[in-house]
Amino acid sequence: MVRFDEDTNFDEEEGYKKNDSKDGDDNDSNSSSNNKNNDDNERSTALTTAKSFLVKIQRSRYYIGGLVNNEFVQLAIILLIVTNAIMMGLATMDWVKENPEVSRIFRGIDKGFLVIFTIEISMQLYYFGIALFQDGWLVFDLVIVTISWAFESLQVIRAFRIFRAFRLVTRVKPLRDLILAIGQVLPRMTAIGFLLIIIFYVFAVLFTELFSDLELSANYFNTLEDSLFTCMQMMTLEWGDVTREVMEETNRWWAWIPFVSYIALSGFVVFNLIVAVVVQAVAATE
Repeated sequence: MVRFDEDTNFDEEEGYKKNDSKDGDDNDSNSSSNNKNNDDNERSTALTTAKSFLVKIQRSRYYIGGLVNNEFVQLAIILLIVTNAIMMGLATMDWVKENPEVSRIFRGIDKGFLVIFTIEISMQLYYFGIALFQDGWLVFDLVIVTISWAFESLQVIRAFRIFRAFRLVTRVKPLRDLILAIGQVLPRMTAIGFLLIIIFYVFAVLFTELFSDLELSANYFNTLEDSLFTCMQMMTLEWGDVTREVMEETNRWWAWIPFVSYIALSGFVVFNLIVAVVVQAVAATE
């Protein structure tokens, strides 16, 4: 009987131990589940916060982009560019350069323009991000503003900001079509350009050989460089005075022949080719 009781007590103790072990496992499982749920909640909260932040950033980008690319804002920027260019011209005058106070005011205003241009391109960069570098005009703006800060003391570099006004080309459809047409016919234009260079060189050598010994009012044909420059001048159809002076200084009746030949080739044939190519390309885009 005693042994039976001991066995019974032993079995009961074993049962208690098993129950305690099972309860411990359940508690561990519940604790792990709670920890996992807490981690999931933290991740969910973090993701929600991140998404909310990204949404706010995206909204701010759209707002900034709509503001800086507003038609009136862009017109104001262009007006500032023109005004800045005019002031750059005025700054070269003696009444500005000789007056330190006025010169200082002009430099301060110029710095103000540069700050405005910097804010504008910074807003564009914030709106477009990396995509800004896919827009050639915006890249041009960024380069001009960056160079203006890097070489602020160089007036020549700052003057290039006026080229920002070329952005008007992208907003006027006929001008856009013309630019696209020129881009399409660029290979043919390059060929015509090489033809024009050959004509320049041939006639420059010819004029130098024929007329370098003449004493003219200017060094029209003394050297090959002078002849090339004179050929460029005559191509603009300012050739009558040069031709008459050469004919007066020499008794060669045929002196007009090379001039007329040059003008006929460069001033009429080549430029008519250029016009024809551009007109054909523009007509093709319509």
